[in-house]
Amino acid sequence: MPGPDDNQVAPADAPLPPPPPPGPADVEAADPDPTPTPTPTKPPPTAPPNEGGGCCKSRSHLERCLLTFLFLIFLLFIAFLIGFVILYYWKGEPRPFCTEDSCVQAAARINEFIDRSVDPCDNFYQYACGKWMKGSVIPDDQREVNIYTQIDEEVKITLKKRLEEDNLPTEPLAIRAARDLYTSCVNEGYMDAMGSEPLEKLAASLGKWPSVDVTWNETDFLLLDLLLALSRVKDFASLPILSAEIKADFEDPSSYAIYIGQGQLSMHNASREAYLQGRDNQAVKAYQDMLEQLFAQLGADPVTAKDDAWDIVEFEIQLANISLSEEQQKNILYDVVSMDELETDYPNFEWSDFINGLVQYGSAPPQITRSDRIILTATSYLNRLFQLLDFTPQRVQANYLMSTLWRHATHLSEPFRQIIADYYRELSGLEQRSRWTQCVDVTDAAFPEVTGRLFVESSFGKKEKENMYNLVEDLKAAFIDIIRQTEWMSRQSKKLAVEKAEALKARVGYPEYVMDDRHINEKYIEYNMSREAVFDNNLRVAYLQNAERVISFRDPVAKDRWSFSAATVKAYYDAKNNEIVFPAGFAQPPVYAASYPRSMNYGGVGSFIGREMTHGVDDTGRYYDKEGQARQWWTPDDMVSYEEQTRCMIDHYSCFRYHDVDMNVDGLQTLIENIADNAGLKQSYRAYRRWVEERGIEERMLPGLNLTHNQLFFISFAQLWCTNDREDAKIQKVLNDKFAPAQYRVRGTLQNSEGFSDAFGCSDDSSMNPRKKCKVW
Repeated sequence: MPGPDDNQVAPADAPLPPPPPPGPADVEAADPDPTPTPTPTKPPPTAPPNEGGGCCKSRSHLERCLLTFLFLIFLLFIAFLIGFVILYYWKGEPRPFCTEDSCVQAAARINEFIDRSVDPCDNFYQYACGKWMKGSVIPDDQREVNIYTQIDEEVKITLKKRLEEDNLPTEPLAIRAARDLYTSCVNEGYMDAMGSEPLEKLAASLGKWPSVDVTWNETDFLLLDLLLALSRVKDFASLPILSAEIKADFEDPSSYAIYIGQGQLSMHNASREAYLQGRDNQAVKAYQDMLEQLFAQLGADPVTAKDDAWDIVEFEIQLANISLSEEQQKNILYDVVSMDELETDYPNFEWSDFINGLVQYGSAPPQITRSDRIILTATSYLNRLFQLLDFTPQRVQANYLMSTLWRHATHLSEPFRQIIADYYRELSGLEQRSRWTQCVDVTDAAFPEVTGRLFVESSFGKKEKENMYNLVEDLKAAFIDIIRQTEWMSRQSKKLAVEKAEALKARVGYPEYVMDDRHINEKYIEYNMSREAVFDNNLRVAYLQNAERVISFRDPVAKDRWSFSAATVKAYYDAKNNEIVFPAGFAQPPVYAASYPRSMNYGGVGSFIGREMTHGVDDTGRYYDKEGQARQWWTPDDMVSYEEQTRCMIDHYSCFRYHDVDMNVDGLQTLIENIADNAGLKQSYRAYRRWVEERGIEERMLPGLNLTHNQLFFISFAQLWCTNDREDAKIQKVLNDKFAPAQYRVRGTLQNSEGFSDAFGCSDDSSMNPRKKCKVW
């Protein structure tokens, strides 16, 4: 297809074309005699006098009029041609094909996914993902495969390569320490040689373990002492029975506070719902069998191992029954108390000793005073916990606390590792992940700034980061426009919503400080890692990470610090900081690539950015203001209007019948995320069309696809959610997930989009273009 420069127009000062051949008015009929007629030496008497000269001096008046007329026609043609070109490109028609390598690769990626045998107006999910679904295989260690599991695999492969490289003398010492940890983690030969000794030494340092130590005596047991001992080798937040965290105060995000909450259940994935089903639940059975085998492998008498495992599970079932669900924990209002109030309300526990014991790190540990704010996240749990403890034998309490060390068995000799592998297989029906994959995760958790840097150096540069920030700003402008046009929200709340959107921050790609050698060396200066003893390395990491939190307790919250690795394959909205988070690990193909056409990036990562922005002003974001402080800023009328507005969306998704499991989607359970999907798509498409209009010309077509860029936008959105699930995963998603199953996220959202039906020319009676469309934003 010719480009805009292929139709050349002569410049204004170029000579005019020669006049046309003489016409019948200028000559007589042709003489059949070929003999030339002599030319007269002077004009006939009737010829008009020459009034001009130049090339027209011998032309008649009629001839000059004809030439003038033809010249005007020529000018009109040129004007029409220019106008046509402008309209052709400004109105969204395709430009010539892009044949650069990046365009060819982008086209190939799209073509690997779409199933052209499906009508996009009938089932767009199948059209956009069909070929990929037929070709994708669910790994033996996963319940599903989707875009993000594939990106995660690529990220881990990249980190594996970087962690297995030889150390360079010019690299920061922190990188060498991270490689040492990884090396120790994959060193199974050393683990086999050590047997159970590392765990036995750890247990002895904490206290006696009743199941494996016949000298244990309940008169020597103190719950407080064992909890504090465990806090030296576990993250505070993962402590059993009572958890603790040091993080930003929800009422004053510039300061840290101590949070006290329910303990973490010990079973893998801490499944409260599984415990509530009792001993008949497969996961509970597998957990009890694993504990029994572990105790026996550590030397316990078989009968004792069986009885103790039974008692531990019974105790955890009772703990689960007084615990809050994950959803309840998100929605509950916190209680703020002083130390005096805490000890008055719950006199059965030594609170001052517990909390001050937790923070005993460093040469000058902070002293928690009687007036310091303590935030309780689960008062209903605390109200029943101490009554439960009064009726629970101390042997059971001691065994339970010690048994929470079972995860460390993955770093012991082969018999222990096999017990854990068998447990995971029985629990989920899946194979355990490869050793190197586990070790990449161990290293990433211990050295997030190092792994983030290694990944960024390999897979995410400044250009990618800059482009992502530009996308965020474009999406923010579109989002603010949409908020202002929202009809159901009061003027007062819309003003606050716009202010919150304007104040929204973004963490994109990676923090600059991870590229600073001096910074990461100082951060990890005490992380001296053995190249053999991964068990001891993990204990040291837990201690140092707790120490880092404690030492900063009295400092202002460092809001520029990332608490996770830039290699993380996750994106989200953080209400307590009013920020969206898009690490480099997430912003990878096919979600995002700097080389992609804008249509694909706006449709892909742009839609995801938009959906996360929406969470700042939705039914969950309304509880936090623009500074991240806990404050309800919707009016009562807004809440009523919101509920009315969402009825259409609830009904829309509830009508989807998931035939694979013969169940309907729960439109209420998935409401918040469905609203975010719809709003994010709308924001991003508006931002993309605004970018095209400001540019004044459409992007060049991708080769071999015969798809407009508007169509590519919606295809890229749909391909965010391409998924293959195992059958049991499908059922669990419908029953428990806050997200609609993948195909209904796509179909449900696009059925509400007029831009989509216009782009694909879907008729009013097609499946993907229902007459009734829902919107909240």
